[in-house]
Amino acid sequence: MKNLITFLSAACLLLTSCGNDDIKPDNNEQKGFTVTFNSNGGSAVLPQIVKKGEILTRPEDPTRNGYTFASWYIEKELKNNWVFGMSFVFADMTLYAKWNAIDPLFKISGLNLNNYPFVDGSTSTRPLNVLIACKLLNIGYDWTTSSLTNMRALEPNINKNDSEKFWERVKASQTHESFIYLIDKKADLILSARAMSSDEKEYADAAGVSLIETPIALDAFIFIVHTDNPVKSLTTKQIQDIYTGKITNWKEVGGKDAKINPYVRDANSGSQELMESLVMQGLEIADFPASNPELYVNTMVGVYDAAFRDPNAICYSIHYYREQIVPGYAVNTIAVDGIYPDRESIANSTYPHIADVYAIIRSNLEKSTMAYKLYDLLQTEVGKRAIAESGYVIQNKK
Repeated sequence: MKNLITFLSAACLLLTSCGNDDIKPDNNEQKGFTVTFNSNGGSAVLPQIVKKGEILTRPEDPTRNGYTFASWYIEKELKNNWVFGMSFVFADMTLYAKWNAIDPLFKISGLNLNNYPFVDGSTSTRPLNVLIACKLLNIGYDWTTSSLTNMRALEPNINKNDSEKFWERVKASQTHESFIYLIDKKADLILSARAMSSDEKEYADAAGVSLIETPIALDAFIFIVHTDNPVKSLTTKQIQDIYTGKITNWKEVGGKDAKINPYVRDANSGSQELMESLVMQGLEIADFPASNPELYVNTMVGVYDAAFRDPNAICYSIHYYREQIVPGYAVNTIAVDGIYPDRESIANSTYPHIADVYAIIRSNLEKSTMAYKLYDLLQTEVGKRAIAESGYVIQNKK
């Protein structure tokens, strides 16, 4: 089913491009088709003649004062970006440039790719990590969607020579691993969807390291179910009873007469730690994988795969990942205690399970370092603008 959806999505993209007003069929195919580049205020880019069914060569990026170049798009409205090396030309067409505005206030004097700090973090904070680095280094960036996984990612528009150095410094080693790397001094700063866990604290204490955890954005801990599940809302108490094994059938909470399949994440994952601290609050989660190993999920996207294929599933994740990284997954997010998680309920903290997003450093980090300057910048109003641009929610001022 998922492969079919992926195929249909790719087919729709092709039909969209072929139906664009700027694409004009040419009967004289032997001469080739003309691809024109509209740089939208940037420097001129020469058109290319491409034979039918051939791949378009990526031109040199245009330039524009006050902007970094993101990517080329099929339509004026910049809805679908052109994938060089994978998309074929079948008609005359025009591609349109997308630009990222440079914020002259979001900068660190003397910062460059060679001295950029090693910044790690959670899977969900990867887009924020990439965006921050690109803005500070004047590198273009854009959201892309994989035709194979239907997942979105924020990617830098960076040349091959600099790419390896960039990804050495901008990582998403997952939550627990990034804490360990920070404690072991293999990372200078981490962006995390949760605070340090008790065993990570023990590891830090044993290493003689203390951390400073500073909230920089808001997220929400959410629950997802299959699209055929009629349940639209659960109370926190009902969720607790499901995960302790007291409630076992969906009809007990207003659903169908079917056994509930409660999926759990791996220990020390960001989601599992949030589940235990925000929702369970000292209650012990039943060992559901003992009787059904498939109820154990060790990746963030695996949660969405489970809710997509299993009509009786209940899974947990975080709002940012759902909305920004896997918005195409056909699953339902449910309300908790009658409140649906959206930007407003998160910003106002009316949704019951709000999770802080943290910038975290070692307490002995020198203030003269680029890592500390970055940590400091993220707490300013300028830093909040960049964080909001990535899609995260900033708390409403009281």
